[in-house]
Order: sequence, then structure tokens, then C-alpha cells
Amino acid sequence: MMIIEDDSPFYQLPAALNRKQTLFLDGIRYSVEMADLAHSRLQAALLQHTQNVESASEGATGEHYLHTGRHIPRIQTLEKLADALGVSIVDLLPSHKRGADA
Repeated sequence: MMIIEDDSPFYQLPAALNRKQTLFLDGIRYSVEMADLAHSRLQAALLQHTQNVESASEGATGEHYLHTGRHIPRIQTLEKLADALGVSIVDLLPSHKRGADA
């Protein structure tokens, strides 16, 4: 699911808006689209990481993955996304959303 749907008013800005308003609203749309894309890519990368960790815990060849440091860029991407959104890394993880354990 995309944050901004195809039929969103962000894609059909009124012609009556002045240039500054149009650029401002386009900037918001582009920012949200970039955050959405970054989140989708990060989610896919973390899923792959999780599968490698599970393989490692079962004694498969994924164990080498954990000791190579290849997971560090994914964690750094998560930190950058969280910082840009002004949230904690924990808030970006579905299983750790506040109130999920309550």
C-alpha cells in the first residue's frame, strides 16, 4: 500500500494555486513518496536479514552472514529513516509498536 494513492489530490493540484504553493505541495508529495520508498526497501531488507538470522540460528550457512557485518548498512538506513521521521527505531518495527504488548 502506498501512502499517497494514485487518485490523491497531490497528483491533481488546482491550476489556481500560485507557483510557490504548487512547489510547496509538490515538495511534500515527493518527501512522502521518498519516505514510502525508503520504508518499503528497508522492510524488504530487514525481512531478508531476519531470514538470514533464522537460518543462522538453525545452524545453516546464514551464520557466516551475522559475522560479516553486512547487516550494518540496513541498521544505518533504519536509523536515518527514523531520524528523518522524528521517531524511535522501535516505532518503525511492526512487532514493537506501542501498545502491542498490552
